[in-house]
Amino acid sequence: MASQYYCLVSGLPELSINLNKLSLSLLELKEHLLSELHPSHKEALKLLFVDYDHLNLINLLSSTDNYHDLANIPIEELKSGITRSQDLPDYMLSFIEAYRSNEAIYPDLSWENQLTTEGYRCRLRHGNRFLQKWFTFDLDLKNIVAALNCRKHKLSLTKELLPVEGEDNVYQTLIQKEHTKDFGLSRIFPQIQTLLELFEQEDIKSREWWLDELKWKILDDLTLLFDFTIEKILSYCIKFIIVNRWLSLDKQRGEVIFHRLIRDISSAYQIPAVLNKGLS
Repeated sequence: MASQYYCLVSGLPELSINLNKLSLSLLELKEHLLSELHPSHKEALKLLFVDYDHLNLINLLSSTDNYHDLANIPIEELKSGITRSQDLPDYMLSFIEAYRSNEAIYPDLSWENQLTTEGYRCRLRHGNRFLQKWFTFDLDLKNIVAALNCRKHKLSLTKELLPVEGEDNVYQTLIQKEHTKDFGLSRIFPQIQTLLELFEQEDIKSREWWLDELKWKILDDLTLLFDFTIEKILSYCIKFIIVNRWLSLDKQRGEVIFHRLIRDISSAYQIPAVLNKGLS
């Protein structure tokens, strides 16, 4: 399995990048990878886009006509699943039932956060160790940032944090140590001091940049021992999502992080031909 995707990620000429002509979208990347991956790995890739399914589900239930094409479940299939209460992931069906009966799964949380919580519970059970570690980190970071925002704006942690326990029990630590300066996280989350300092400033964009830099480093650490594997492809896709967000928010910083993505990828292997076509 270690060399299963050698042909997918290698053997291409070195890329020439020109951001002014960037034509490859995140959707195109997703569709290309899905066309090349083993069925079991397709499901792993789709987990990176589940949040778009959540947005579509919430919009349908609240009669909001705004749908995201990056979602895994086609909108008509999602509508049918809601109507028939079947053919959707179990946690989504349970959420739909709770929403319709107005009986919250987590009474303190918004409906959006309730669905997000159930989605994390599902993703953390995936058999791929890389995904388990990534989603654990992503969840922990999301909860830490939410806790810092709650402190800053004097909001209740129990109404904003996602009540899912990862390997490091970050959620419980945040709740129990909310009155200590670092939330008791100095040993669990070494970057907490830097994050505390960033939250004392008003430059939200710089804070978001630092958070994405941290995510990038974690992804590099998690894939250090992998080569030409699904883990490398998943890591690349997560990084591409980060790049895609910055290109839409801040062109200058988006260019910096995009060049870094290509440099990192090119130093290890060549990315799929469709990327070469879209980026040249």
